[in-house]
Amino acid sequence: MQTSPFTGRWIADVERSTRHPANQFQRAVMEFSVADDHTVTIRHGYVDESGERQHGESRIQVDGKERTGDNGYSLKATWRTPRVLETVAAKDGKVVGHGTYEISEDGETMTITGPEQTIVLGKHPK
Repeated sequence: MQTSPFTGRWIADVERSTRHPANQFQRAVMEFSVADDHTVTIRHGYVDESGERQHGESRIQVDGKERTGDNGYSLKATWRTPRVLETVAAKDGKVVGHGTYEISEDGETMTITGPEQTIVLGKHPK
């Protein structure tokens, strides 16, 4: 089984990124793991605008099915290509957010795009 190009540790290049107005982080690190092409686990940590450290973990089922979480929001995730993951978030049947995660041809850059933001991350060797 081939390793997903998403797998690994990624560090945000703040200078090359356009951060969301509501999240002007100073530094961000994300670690992706992909199991059987259907479950993507994202561990993230960042230093927010005020210098506070934040962290968390998300698991995304990538199968094109809408799933509602405990918070009332639903998420649908789909592989557009082996290097592009698309997500759509909804609340009460209305789309409230969307984004794509795209890996460059050389596998060294991830670009996350969404409303009001484009985050560029470089792959970090372990």
